[in-house]
Amino acid sequence: MIVPRDAFETLKFDERFKFHSYCADYCLSLKERGLKVYVLPLMVKHNSLITPIRRAGSIRQDDMILRVKHPQAKTRLQDNRKGQVRC
Repeated sequence: MIVPRDAFETLKFDERFKFHSYCADYCLSLKERGLKVYVLPLMVKHNSLITPIRRAGSIRQDDMILRVKHPQAKTRLQDNRKGQVRC
C-alpha cells in the first residue's frame, strides 16, 4: 500500500478489525477523503495459525463493521477453504 505521508499521519487504522479487513477499511476511508485508490488484482495466499472456524467468525464480524462504517461501498468478504480471502 502506498499512501501520501499527510494522509497516513492523519488517518489511523481502525483497531476493531480482527482479520485482514483493516486494509479494505483504510482504502475506503482514503477514497471517502477524495484520494484515489487503486487495487491490483493479485491472489495472495496467507498461511495463518488461526483456525478456519475462528477465521470465518472474524471475517463475518469484519464484514459487518465494513457494511456499517461504509454503507455506500459494496463490501463482501469471501473465505474459501484454501485460506485465501478476497475482497
